[in-house]
Amino acid sequence: MKGICPNPDCRQLVMRAEIEQIALNTAGTPNELPGVSYICPNCSTVLGVSINPVALDEELVRLIKEGRN
Repeated sequence: MKGICPNPDCRQLVMRAEIEQIALNTAGTPNELPGVSYICPNCSTVLGVSINPVALDEELVRLIKEGRN
């Protein structure tokens, strides 16, 4: 699904997004989760932020191999 960049100075059709690795902090704690931000390739506006699903999969595989649940 395609969308329009929400930046009023851009408003370009977003056919792809750039991804930046970021750290997400849990409110009130020093814990960090691996995250990504999705960036408009035309103007660098942040389109969204989420937990990095690839990093979570890798962590799950590591825990399974260690025999932890």
